[in-house]
Amino acid sequence: MKKVLVLTDNVELLSTVANNLEGNGYDVEVTQSAPQALRSLQAGAYDSLISDVDSDNTDGMELARIAAGLQRRIRVILVSAKRIQSEFRKFPCLKAPIRVSKLMKMLKVDPSSGKGKRLTKAQPGNRASGY
Repeated sequence: MKKVLVLTDNVELLSTVANNLEGNGYDVEVTQSAPQALRSLQAGAYDSLISDVDSDNTDGMELARIAAGLQRRIRVILVSAKRIQSEFRKFPCLKAPIRVSKLMKMLKVDPSSGKGKRLTKAQPGNRASGY
């Protein structure tokens, strides 16, 4: 089972994303703070990190950089309600409100292939609200 860490201070988005991921067979850990997310990343291996860069109490971009350094094979996906900045381009970024189907597609791409190869067919999904 793929393990995903989700960081956002938006409770509705956190719930929507977590429920959709769990419904698609992912082991999901959620947090609303970057320090807690960092502790989780240091304590165990994750396949993916979904990090909100617009949170009030977190620095999602800095966490993404640290996560990529700690766990070389981790897939980092950033979420931003604002215009996607060029500094975010190092990682895939979803503009909020996100489509869960697009998130699922991004999670199923093999990050080590370098070619965006899909591992499995993406599941249809709904739009996550709350942004």
